[in-house]
Amino acid sequence: MSDLHARLQEGTALYKSGDFEAALRVFRGTASEFPQDPESVFNCGVILDRTGDKEGCVREMRESLRRDPAYAKAALNLAATLAETDDVCEAGAVLRESLTRGVPEWLLERMKECRQMIHEQAFRALLDAAGRLEGGIVNADAIARVGRCLGAFLGSRVSSCDLIVTDRGLRFVLATPAGAFRADFSPTSGLSIREESTGKEVFFVRMGPPPAPEKAPPKGRSARKKPKKPGSK
Repeated sequence: MSDLHARLQEGTALYKSGDFEAALRVFRGTASEFPQDPESVFNCGVILDRTGDKEGCVREMRESLRRDPAYAKAALNLAATLAETDDVCEAGAVLRESLTRGVPEWLLERMKECRQMIHEQAFRALLDAAGRLEGGIVNADAIARVGRCLGAFLGSRVSSCDLIVTDRGLRFVLATPAGAFRADFSPTSGLSIREESTGKEVFFVRMGPPPAPEKAPPKGRSARKKPKKPGSK
């Protein structure tokens, strides 16, 4: 058994016993002794999150990813913690980056669940911020908050967000590292985000009731035309 593996086991045993302080000392010592190891730093973040230190958790998860950018567990925990602290834009960007690097099959479903949670949280915040804008409360902070929410759907950081009021609702022009996008939002129709250069829709959420599905013919019977009445042409 390697020294690293033995130290990780020691810290894990202390964590499971409920001695978080001792476990944190072991993992921090391991992280210092093995500066390339992402797991020891990740475990520090887990303990800090468990004890309520969200800022410390974010710091340790970032360091874990710095040591190994493909360490998907750290990306998942970082995204979830950022979402808890209302930084949904950064959370979405972290998840997208991790998914492009490849995620183990056993972790993929949790990644998708986390992304869905981030989208739902961002949409609630978007509804609130857009409602304020439609109500006439137009200021830089409200527009910037909308930009952060929209960034969560794109999985990208938004460097600038400009508001255009149209007869159909609100339009936002976004600048991101991936290019420019326009987002059209209406509380009645939903949210559509398109690439500014091509017009290609990259994200859509419908508001209101979905369209009624077409009625299918009874099972085992094909739809037949009504017979014409005798004497009709």
